Amino acid sequence: MKYLYSPGHFMATANGDSVLSFAALAGIRSLDEATQGNELARYYGGGLEFNLYSTGVEENSNALPRARVGGYFVRTTNHGAMTDVNLWVIQAQYQLVADKPFLLGFKANLGPDDLDNYSVTLSVRQDTANLLSFFGFITE
Repeated sequence: MKYLYSPGHFMATANGDSVLSFAALAGIRSLDEATQGNELARYYGGGLEFNLYSTGVEENSNALPRARVGGYFVRTTNHGAMTDVNLWVIQAQYQLVADKPFLLGFKANLGPDDLDNYSVTLSVRQDTANLLSFFGFITE
């Protein structure tokens, strides 16, 4: 779960197409398939996240960002063979073409003792109706 608080003012542009927010994070990840050096169980923390939108958010309050970059300080219960570890997490995501649903992403978990891990992702962002239709739950 992630909660963003955006106070506005100097942290947002005048037309509302970009905003810097305070972030609070909490979550869990399964350790069932974990291997040593790549496990993360319960975590919580906070940081800053910058979101860039194609248009001002006031025009569409439910708009998804075209790009986002976040830096978070996270406390985890497990990381590799260690317990109660502090990590820096850096995440970035960018929609390659404005009217296409493809996103390029990057994530880094920066931990102690060279137990860092990085990932690069290519994602497709779809709304719920499109997903349900793709899997045959909605037919028209």
